[in-house]
Amino acid sequence: MRYKQFLLLVAVFAALFASMASVSAQNFSVDKIEVNDVDLTAGTRTLKVERDEQLSIRVEVTCVNESDKMRVRARIDGYEFGTVEDMTAIDNCYAGSVHNELLSLHVPYDIDASQEYDLRVEVFDGKDSEETAATLLIEEQRHNVNIFDIITNPTSVQAGSPVFVTVRVENLGYKQEDNVKVVAAIPELGASATGYLQDDLITEEEEETQRFDDDEEQSTSVTLMLRVPEDAATGTYNVDVTVEFNRGHDFITGSKPVFVQAQAQPVKKAEGLITVDSSSKAINSQEETGYRIMIANIGDESGLYTVEVDGVDSWGYSRAEPAFAQVKGGSTGEAWVFVKARPDAKPGTYNFVARVMEGTNVAKEIVLRAQVESAKEVAQALDLRVVLAGLFILLIVVLVVLAIILAARKERSRPEEVKGSSTTTYY
Repeated sequence: MRYKQFLLLVAVFAALFASMASVSAQNFSVDKIEVNDVDLTAGTRTLKVERDEQLSIRVEVTCVNESDKMRVRARIDGYEFGTVEDMTAIDNCYAGSVHNELLSLHVPYDIDASQEYDLRVEVFDGKDSEETAATLLIEEQRHNVNIFDIITNPTSVQAGSPVFVTVRVENLGYKQEDNVKVVAAIPELGASATGYLQDDLITEEEEETQRFDDDEEQSTSVTLMLRVPEDAATGTYNVDVTVEFNRGHDFITGSKPVFVQAQAQPVKKAEGLITVDSSSKAINSQEETGYRIMIANIGDESGLYTVEVDGVDSWGYSRAEPAFAQVKGGSTGEAWVFVKARPDAKPGTYNFVARVMEGTNVAKEIVLRAQVESAKEVAQALDLRVVLAGLFILLIVVLVVLAIILAARKERSRPEEVKGSSTTTYY
């Protein structure tokens, strides 16, 4: 009898130990975690990544016990504007099976850089959970310009009228960007316009530490004008924007819709007489030289004119000002084309074209000539200016001295008055 009780007691304890072992045993084991082929389970806990980079994560899991609720999740903690995570489910998780789960995380382009963030990879089911953490050091890309916003004004336009496109860009890289080119176009209508940012784009770090010139910013805007053709059909069209930077090696794109209403009847055009003050001028790399373009509108309707410049990029820089010149019927207006030679431009005579546009039509093409001076000629001209300025100052000094001398001589030649003289009166 006691023997049977002993056997029963042994059986109870065995069942209890088996139950405890079953409860304590984890349903899975995490064997390996790789991020962009870097093994986190090998001791690596800090990874350097860049903004806008795609993280490829591989998680190797062995199922110890059968489970149908297994999940694998990866996330980046600390992003201000949302959640950065990815999750996948492990199907057919039975004892002894090995699974390689692939996840992907996209590092936001506008996440604060030069900071550390937590990367967490978690494997869990309804019973067990295991998490591995690593540190992400997020850095700026070398060249990274972003289109912050595109504004069209108006958003609904009559065919034959202009659309003003304002593009705001920001520098998210760690290199300054100059000569940033912006192109706006409505491909379906054959309308396009090109412009350059007037100022360099500094970096976020430079703006935070105030290591920049007063006229430089980390973000800036440019406004371009698109003329919708008069025969455009009613509909919604995309205004496509392309921003080129890093000397044209990189570019980004964006778009904004605009609604076009077809014309009920043709609009009477303006008539312009266009002349230039001088078709040939001497220029250098030290300062801009301006060519004045005069526009006389002899029509009845107001005309909106723009100036495009071609043939300068290979040897110099150019810009037109103002961007748009609106000339009422029976009145006149003017625009300027400013040109400056590149520092490495060879001396000589270069021809280029100033194209005056009235809407989408070419009102006139003017062939202009730039006589690029050598560095020696520029230096001589500057020296001559200094000499002439010195001579002018010297002449002023001499004239002042002469005036003082003449005034002194005149004072000495005046008769002296007799002090204490009396007057006798006779009766």
